[in-house]
Amino acid sequence: MNNNSEQNESIEFKEGSLRRRTVIGRIILAILFIASIATIGVLEYVQVLPNKYIFLGAFVLLIIFAVLGAVMRFKKANNFFYVGAGLASIMSVLLIIGSVYMIRGRLAFEEISKNNQDKTEVCVYVLKDDKAKNIKDAKNYSFGVLANQDEDITKRTVNYIKKDVGKSIKTKGLDNVNESFKAIRSKKVDALILKKGYLDSFDDIEGFENISKELKVIATYEIKTDSEQKVSGKLKDTFAVYISGIDTEGDPSVTSRSDVNIIAFINVKTHQVMLLSTPRDYYVKIPGVSKGNYDKLTHAGLYGINKSIDTLEDIYGCKIDYYFRLNFTGFRNIIDALGGIEVDSDYKFTAHDGQKYSKGINKLNGARALSFARERKAFKDMGDEQRGIDQMKVIKAVVKKCMSTKMLTNYESVLKSIESSFEMNIPYSVISELVQLQLDEGQDWTISTYHATGCNAKRVPYSLGSRAYVMLPSVESIDEGKRLIKEIYSGKKLNQDLIEKEEKRIRDRAENGILTKDDKKVKDLYDSSDDSSYSKSKYSDDSTESSSKTRRKSYNTQDTENSSSERNTEKKTTTRNRNRIVNTETKPRTPEKHTETIKQPEHHINHGGTQAGGNGQTEGGSASSGSTEPSIQESDNTQSEVVTTP
Repeated sequence: MNNNSEQNESIEFKEGSLRRRTVIGRIILAILFIASIATIGVLEYVQVLPNKYIFLGAFVLLIIFAVLGAVMRFKKANNFFYVGAGLASIMSVLLIIGSVYMIRGRLAFEEISKNNQDKTEVCVYVLKDDKAKNIKDAKNYSFGVLANQDEDITKRTVNYIKKDVGKSIKTKGLDNVNESFKAIRSKKVDALILKKGYLDSFDDIEGFENISKELKVIATYEIKTDSEQKVSGKLKDTFAVYISGIDTEGDPSVTSRSDVNIIAFINVKTHQVMLLSTPRDYYVKIPGVSKGNYDKLTHAGLYGINKSIDTLEDIYGCKIDYYFRLNFTGFRNIIDALGGIEVDSDYKFTAHDGQKYSKGINKLNGARALSFARERKAFKDMGDEQRGIDQMKVIKAVVKKCMSTKMLTNYESVLKSIESSFEMNIPYSVISELVQLQLDEGQDWTISTYHATGCNAKRVPYSLGSRAYVMLPSVESIDEGKRLIKEIYSGKKLNQDLIEKEEKRIRDRAENGILTKDDKKVKDLYDSSDDSSYSKSKYSDDSTESSSKTRRKSYNTQDTENSSSERNTEKKTTTRNRNRIVNTETKPRTPEKHTETIKQPEHHINHGGTQAGGNGQTEGGSASSGSTEPSIQESDNTQSEVVTTP
């Protein structure tokens, strides 16, 4: 009796256990089925796999689902159930995690590609020992403003200051940045209203090397301007991408000098990429900005990303379809997120910050890679050119690392690094179509590089109004760049050895002052004086008082003072070595800020006594091809106002 009872209880227990196991098994399989369907939907959403792979993936998931269901065999007592249940659970978790990562990736790229705005930081400077601690303390000051540059931004800034101090302010028009610094030094004005980038540009200008230590910031205004550049959302057979590396930390959308100026010309059909690097100090015209005068290419970035694009298009006669830019913070973070890179150095050298590099392969983390890409002083014969060459080496190494499994294993950290310090206007649809094509065809890409060159000189760049190192462009070098662009777009295979041979020949001629194929020299193409057509008419004592009054403008309709400014721009002819070492490590101390967003025309105010300073990046040299300026329509769209207080 007792035995029968025990047997019945045992049977009931087993049946109950099987029923529970069956319910659990079906739940696990249901979760796997839902995760599989969701994964297929996510693959369609992210649009990175060709349809044939999506169909194949769906078929494989269906087979896995059927096999695991058969292995579990719900109604029979066997240990395979636990194996099947475990595998189904693991599979479900992996599918869910993979789907989250794919969605996260698309959202990240959409986020960095939707911000088509330039942010311009305009600072109010006073002398370091000035008693003013914030903008309200300076309400009765005389403010020096640029009369011939940044007129629109200056007007907006003046209006914001008027609102902040509750009254109209006195302004005095000054011809250029050089004159502005002289005016505040001599106390002809009490304060200056200037873009932050101008201060950084004077780090190696003779007589102004310590200007950042002489001034302090009492207010900072941030103005956003929308970009009007229209981009195609469809992948084309050939297209060009401008790669800009700006010399700031933090937000990459803040207008700043562009130290890296590389155009990537891409032929999708032939799987070729040509990286064309242009020296940051090329002496060029900035369409729509420099009014027919010459300036450094790097200064085009001070007026927004589109002005850098316009300038490069003007030099090479090409169309740039997209851009992406990153700052020094992003440069380091992306490389560190990838686990470092390997770069083949042409030379053994020690960088300005003490970093040592050997000839051949160097394994670099983010900080060492940044130092490698920025170094020019260690190369006596071709500092600026070698820096451009090394920058392209770093880009090739990053691309190579992104194509490896390291990109997958460091996926999350890479995404975090690009979200905060990387910006582009390449639509996600173009990226996804390119990835699909690559996965479908699976061909290797060939990357060629070419670096434009020129002859070193001293001139007066438009944005500075003071003599500085520049590079006068080799017309022969620019023509060779144009030829390579035409060849890669026509589908011809580029030969890197031949490119480097021709590049060296042109560089040797440029260093000897020969800038054209018909042997014209610097003296035949450029005035050997201090760019007399520009500086003598605007920045020397030869200028007439009437022309000065004509150029000066009022930024206040009530009590603005616009007295005539003395133009005592120094004309020093001291020739400095193109690779003179300048300390590039000094950075300003910035107090903690509290940010409050207000829905007004945009500006950003820092009410505090921050010491003025820059990132310490030194000025180099560049030039222009003298091509015709296209007609540029300026945009002027402000959005919201941000007020920052300490």
